[in-house]
Amino acid sequence: MQYTISDFYHTFKSGLRLIAGAGGMTRTVSNVAILDYELDPALKSKYFHTNLQENQLALSSFLYARDNPYLIGTAVKHLMEKGCSGLAIKNVFHLPIHDTVIRYADARNFPVFLIEGTDIYFEDVIYRVNRRIEALRSDAFAQKQLDMLMEENTDASRVLACCHSLNPSLQSYHFMIFSHAVSELAEDNREKIIRRFENSPLNIPQALLTSFRGGLLFLFSWDGENSPTLSEIAHRFQTDVLKPDDSLMRIGISSVHHCLEDAPLALRESLQACCFADKSGCPVFFDNLGSFKLLLDFAQTPQMQRFSRNILDKLEEYDAENNGKLAETLAVYCRSNCSIPAAAGILMQHENTVRYRLEKICSVTGLDFRSFNDMKQLSLAWQIKQCADIRAGIESSSR
Repeated sequence: MQYTISDFYHTFKSGLRLIAGAGGMTRTVSNVAILDYELDPALKSKYFHTNLQENQLALSSFLYARDNPYLIGTAVKHLMEKGCSGLAIKNVFHLPIHDTVIRYADARNFPVFLIEGTDIYFEDVIYRVNRRIEALRSDAFAQKQLDMLMEENTDASRVLACCHSLNPSLQSYHFMIFSHAVSELAEDNREKIIRRFENSPLNIPQALLTSFRGGLLFLFSWDGENSPTLSEIAHRFQTDVLKPDDSLMRIGISSVHHCLEDAPLALRESLQACCFADKSGCPVFFDNLGSFKLLLDFAQTPQMQRFSRNILDKLEEYDAENNGKLAETLAVYCRSNCSIPAAAGILMQHENTVRYRLEKICSVTGLDFRSFNDMKQLSLAWQIKQCADIRAGIESSSR
């Protein structure tokens, strides 16, 4: 993950005022330093430009410009020429910042801030921002914050702290997309995906993409106005960022949530939806899981487990003794929307073979697949087992 001008603003915004360059909030910040003597005309031949770097956020009191405020405009132009990301001014000398400077910065989307908070010191800004930049470069940091969100009974204040640690620019409305390769995602493919994201329109200040549990987690947020279409964002992420030529990816998409305190729920939903995806690459939306959404929360309870085991244990015992593949046939039949031809195609068996196995399920369990009420019980037993396995897998991966 990269630190941006927007992250800087949202970290210190109680003491900052943006006066120009609002269009440049997505600029990346690689480090922060003080602009003090470098552009002083009296020292030009000795120190000129020594501390100016690409993607740098410059801080300055413009001490050297106290007798010539026009030097602020010269500094802005030169910072832009050097590829710097922005400028924050602590205007202790109350120097006038001319409209020409503001118009120039606005035209080129170069953010310029006034530091108005009396408790904001350059040394503190440098320490805090540079420390955050280093943390965001570490996958382990993001993994730790997201694992905290997965913990049971995490209070709202801790959730917000974790979210803002990941990205200070996150807004209240949000959803998450979790993608996981069918086979292990190679490191070079992962890097290609991240680079494509950084160059895509989805790389806005309120979004993030990070590695998580062997896959990639994408969080998209907004302020509630101009709400995006979930399916359109998901499609763009799949086609522009993941792309089918990298690796077969399973993709799970959470519901839209309206407050950042719901981030743990969105995270779990994206992981759970991903578990229902197959190697076809078609994304699975949590909103479309139907009764699975309810069962995922309760499938591991003793009552649910007793109901499921009373039916499935009989099939598994028969299979162990007779190699009957009844449990597999029931699972495929349920996944195929109770269609014998579709199940036969998946199992690569004749339809009569599938029909024979279903009839054998009836004789073993006493539940007839041709009866609506009996089939509901068979399907529910299978759904409970699938949901319990998914929950167990997600929980074990967090340990």
